[in-house]
Amino acid sequence: MPLPSHKILRTITEGWSKDQKYLIETDTGTKYLLRLSDPEDFEADKELYELLEKLPPLANTSQLVQTGLCNEGQNSFRLFTWITGTPLLDHIHQIPPAKQYELGLEAGQILAKIHQHGINSLPNYRDWPSYFNKKIDRNIRNYHNCGEQFKNAHQVINYLNTNRHLLLDRPQCFHHGDYHIGNMLLTPDNKIGVIDFNRLDYGDPWEEWNRMPWNTMESTLFSNGMLQGYFEGEPPQLFFELMALYIASNQLGGFAWAKGYGESELKVMREQTKLVMGWYKDFRRVIPDWYRSSI
Repeated sequence: MPLPSHKILRTITEGWSKDQKYLIETDTGTKYLLRLSDPEDFEADKELYELLEKLPPLANTSQLVQTGLCNEGQNSFRLFTWITGTPLLDHIHQIPPAKQYELGLEAGQILAKIHQHGINSLPNYRDWPSYFNKKIDRNIRNYHNCGEQFKNAHQVINYLNTNRHLLLDRPQCFHHGDYHIGNMLLTPDNKIGVIDFNRLDYGDPWEEWNRMPWNTMESTLFSNGMLQGYFEGEPPQLFFELMALYIASNQLGGFAWAKGYGESELKVMREQTKLVMGWYKDFRRVIPDWYRSSI
């Protein structure tokens, strides 16, 4: 599958992905994000990329236009529509409180639409309880082996082990894979722009909320808006129980991940985990203390 004729406007170095990323412009003047990766990546996630290509267009959300192999099979490529905007993180602290909440509502509504696409469309993709229990076990093991410790970690592990039953009978859908404020733009018309689908996945829609601490560290108003936008009101109790489980697992696994990037990322993970433990009162509660039922 050939790439359209294009010129490279600039190389993009931001982000954690090992992909090569470029802003390109075609002969017709249309701008795209081009990502190049190993050919094995295309084969491993072919089903998910096919699903992503069929995602109905959402305003201000990067869309997969084309994917395949290029450079005589040496790379796989993904061509996304280009979203114009600046990183939301650069603006969120200067935005008035009411607007922070409004942007959170919009982000939650966008995520709900993403999840509506493909709900149970890959019903045999994975056995969710088996898959995620293995992930919990791996994150606990990696935490114990990474050489890092935090106060009352045993409470996190206890919450995980006593709530594994929550994984039963969960629906599955397409995931953005890394849905948080760091992968959002503020567009010229002051709307949310969603980028970076390179960690696409498939599973329990509520697992997508394991990135919530990254939002809440920046703005609790934005976080409240996201929840209420997603659910069009109050989230159910089961959601809070599962969000706590997915965040708990992610925090444990985050230490081994951060260690691979050096002391600066470990410092961020330590600070974030301290906040998370406070929000959940060492996981003795399932509704974080920043959540407000009305704003």
